[in-house]
Amino acid sequence: MKFKKNNKQIQSMLLLLVTIVGFAGTLLVGKFIYSEIDTAITTPDNSGNTLGTNTSIIAYQQFNSMWDIFDNAILFIIIGLTIGLVMTSFLIPAHPVFLVINIIGMIVLVFISAILGNVYSELIVTDGINDSLIKDDGTNYFEKTTFIMQVLPWICAVIVLLSTIVMFAKGKDIS
Repeated sequence: MKFKKNNKQIQSMLLLLVTIVGFAGTLLVGKFIYSEIDTAITTPDNSGNTLGTNTSIIAYQQFNSMWDIFDNAILFIIIGLTIGLVMTSFLIPAHPVFLVINIIGMIVLVFISAILGNVYSELIVTDGINDSLIKDDGTNYFEKTTFIMQVLPWICAVIVLLSTIVMFAKGKDIS
């Protein structure tokens, strides 16, 4: 019997990890740019003119409430991608040799997710970005995203474990 290299589950988990980190990083960069543009639009120059019109300033200020929706969106991304990964785990052929590959892959993915979580933690304490993440009431705009990035290695470990269980728990036709 010839074994075909099978790392579809590891590739899927890596895609999930990159999507989560990419979304979180995009939120940070977007909020930083948003706060930098705020100064340009609303602050008058030496002649007393502002860059924005009354309508654009109102629309800009109304968009500020959308950051909470983006913060909640990361939960839906994780849940949706996890469901997709578990469903596709049914399609991966199971053989005991792949359990070793999954264990090694899980260790590597947890290590990578810890590094990426630390990168995110370093980004949120950067001077310009840190200032743009604080609301008027003193709380953080991205509390859920920050929490998820802090426990990202645990989330990755649980997702890989769950998809591995699904992959090896499916029934086989014995003919």
